[in-house]
Amino acid sequence: MPELQLIYTDDNFVVSGLAYPHVPILLDGDFEIVKPFFQFIVYLTVQDGRIQSNRTVKNYANALYDYFSFLDANQLLWDDPYLNKENSFTISVLALYRNWSKSLLNDKGHRIVSDSSINMRLSVLKRFYEYCYKTSLINFEPWEVLFKLKPERMPGFLRHTHGQKVIKSNDLMIKTFKRLPQLLSLDQCRELIGAIDNLTMRLITKLILSTGIRKDEVISFSRKYIFEPDMQKPNIRIPISLEPTSNGQRTKGSKPRTVYLSAPLMKELWDYLHFGEGVIRTKRHKKLHGKEPHNLFLNRFGEPFSEAALNNFYRTLYVGEDKRLSFRVNPHMLRHTYATIELYAESTRTNTTKALAWVKSRLGHSSISTTAIYLHCIETLHDQELSSYQAEIDAME
Repeated sequence: MPELQLIYTDDNFVVSGLAYPHVPILLDGDFEIVKPFFQFIVYLTVQDGRIQSNRTVKNYANALYDYFSFLDANQLLWDDPYLNKENSFTISVLALYRNWSKSLLNDKGHRIVSDSSINMRLSVLKRFYEYCYKTSLINFEPWEVLFKLKPERMPGFLRHTHGQKVIKSNDLMIKTFKRLPQLLSLDQCRELIGAIDNLTMRLITKLILSTGIRKDEVISFSRKYIFEPDMQKPNIRIPISLEPTSNGQRTKGSKPRTVYLSAPLMKELWDYLHFGEGVIRTKRHKKLHGKEPHNLFLNRFGEPFSEAALNNFYRTLYVGEDKRLSFRVNPHMLRHTYATIELYAESTRTNTTKALAWVKSRLGHSSISTTAIYLHCIETLHDQELSSYQAEIDAME
């Protein structure tokens, strides 16, 4: 039986006179459009003003694709009725999908999909079913509604007055516990950069370690930000305004924010852009596309990096016969490392609340409670690492 296929629209997909390319479409085994999937995705793309990025829609589509593929392989229907009554009882297809996801193991017997990843997919599917229920595509929601009390957080001197609020939940989500973010020590940073023999990837690594920008932000990092700094002032920090515009720069939620580069790193990026490897890759891009690229970093073919390519590169450093590192590393660990060091450095200059607010802005967090977890990470690093971090990163080759 033919498998489901996920395809994307081009400029010919037009709604009320506007073209919407790159919209995901799911085809069934008979090459027919899966209508509830299509209707929901078009709603997200065209009507839902909260969706600011094609990447968000793509993530939704991938989660739904995985779910519908599971249903197809097990001859289940997305709208199979869910009943939990005295004389009528069925299991929710969402619960079956969750349990199947938890059961997936690799060759070494380890879980393939983490509980947090399953919960992320379930949150997408919950929103899909809520949409289908509100638009009368179905007349039920395939979960039990639960209610629980949650303490209300009050600021500063009002903290002792906090009460509780009732929040709505469901019986699908897996209970998870927050773990401290994984960091790299200064020695591990040094070993990592020394293991990378590719100048482009070495500079990408140093840029994330120095600014904490996300994967999507570093691969779309605009060359317009780069200039030759005054190296007679090597200790200055250079502000860079990340602004999602036509130059291709992307940020989470399309929110602008400011990050800071050291003068030595800016000089390295300037040299990269004007000499050697950076110039060669720029020429390849111009030969392919007939114009200058927006992105600072290009792969060896002269094309922009994908997030998957970035993840795969770091994975090759610690997996396989040719591995060069004895520890695991990924772009998010570099971001966590920066966040911890920056929070420590800022807290030596001001109080903790202001330090958290500063780092929250640098990282682009929506909530300061997300940033606060790095307070616990400071204890895992040595004082020498915390105080000399940026100078050490700048000196690494």
